[in-house]
Amino acid sequence: MKKVMQVIMAGMVVVAMSGCGQKGISTARLEKSFKGSESAVQASVQAIAKAVEQQNYAAAVAELHKLGARANLTAEQQAAIKDLIEQAIKEIQAAAEKKAEELKKALGK
Repeated sequence: MKKVMQVIMAGMVVVAMSGCGQKGISTARLEKSFKGSESAVQASVQAIAKAVEQQNYAAAVAELHKLGARANLTAEQQAAIKDLIEQAIKEIQAAAEKKAEELKKALGK
């Protein structure tokens, strides 16, 4: 878990500095699995969707962890959360790798 948080933090810096990212993540499965949930849960899902839309994957992952810690989640909801976390982490890692490559080129390495 500590390594995941380190990757997230590094990704936050990279994404914030570069403004880059891919628009390949869909929150439709998450939104569908929480449709009809209480208003606090709906607000969390909307915050996640907004963060993904803005390519703020670190914020999305943080909110997904909070949502995932709730009791009484269905298997479908748990799977949707896990899937979205994995997708967001891949986006963060891709952005970090891209930025590292750009920095290597800029430094002539």
